[in-house]
Amino acid sequence: MRSLLPRDKILHVLAGGALFAVGQLLAGPLIGAVLCVGFGAAKEAWDRLSGTGNAEAGDFLATCAGGVLAALALAAPALLRLA
Repeated sequence: MRSLLPRDKILHVLAGGALFAVGQLLAGPLIGAVLCVGFGAAKEAWDRLSGTGNAEAGDFLATCAGGVLAALALAAPALLRLA
């Protein structure tokens, strides 16, 4: 079965979600967001400066999207109680 997203983007989404989740569970949602965005930006900067990878805005956005998805998943129980 073919995915709609390339494997690389899926890995970025998963990494962003994991970074957000770990940050939120250890220190709160702001730290989760900082970890997700910070590591996403640092990874793309490293790719560009080191020449070992392809720096892509899409990769950064996929990492951030993973963080947003994790934030929604972690907030879902509280949001459902409000409904």
